[in-house]
Amino acid sequence: MLDFVYCELLKFKRTGYISFGIAFVIMWSPGLLFANPPSGQGAWYRMFYQYENIAFGILYPIIITILVSLIFTRDVRNDTASVMFTYPTGRKGMILNKLITGAILIGVIYIASFIGIVLGGMIFIKSPMDFGAILNHGKVFIASWSLQIVIMPMTALVSLLFGNITVSFFYAMFLLIANFSYVVGGMCKDIAFSILPVIINLNTPSSMIDKPLKIVISDYHIILGMCVFTIGLIGCLIYSRKANIN
Repeated sequence: MLDFVYCELLKFKRTGYISFGIAFVIMWSPGLLFANPPSGQGAWYRMFYQYENIAFGILYPIIITILVSLIFTRDVRNDTASVMFTYPTGRKGMILNKLITGAILIGVIYIASFIGIVLGGMIFIKSPMDFGAILNHGKVFIASWSLQIVIMPMTALVSLLFGNITVSFFYAMFLLIANFSYVVGGMCKDIAFSILPVIINLNTPSSMIDKPLKIVISDYHIILGMCVFTIGLIGCLIYSRKANIN
């Protein structure tokens, strides 16, 4: 399993996509602060709150959806899926290993983002570094990363079914529209699972110093996440069993 994941990460490294993604999130973070740096008491909390709303709710649905889709569509486009299905890990093992690779790549994006926003805060915020804010929002980043993994199998399923990065891009746009619909209270609000990674911020004001995860993530959103994860994972496993490798 580890060899398979390592090979997938190497393939991604050679394409340059992950390097571009990391460079973008690191450079974009200070740029956001340069345009409108918060100041005064609680500046570090407001900085994180502003960044998380934009990154988790707008940028990541596009960036992460495309990166995860590339993991699954690349073998379809390069006609190497038939070879992958013959690996000793089996078809199901191949799908699970690719999902693990996706989780690692998402984690890399989140770590790079967190480092970028902290460095930006050190440069542009005039008040001293607030370690309480950094630790608290470190937990928010971890929770958001976990929820990104929950909705990732659905992205993988779309990629497997269509094998086309263009379709995955339109799927990312659908997720983005669903997020906006949730914010404005549209009719898709109750089923907008793409909002899960940013739900912590949407359910708490920027002035809240400590964000209690057990309160801001409701039972409904937990059930919604479990349903999306289960449907996506089962769909991927069924595809791996039924897919024609010829």
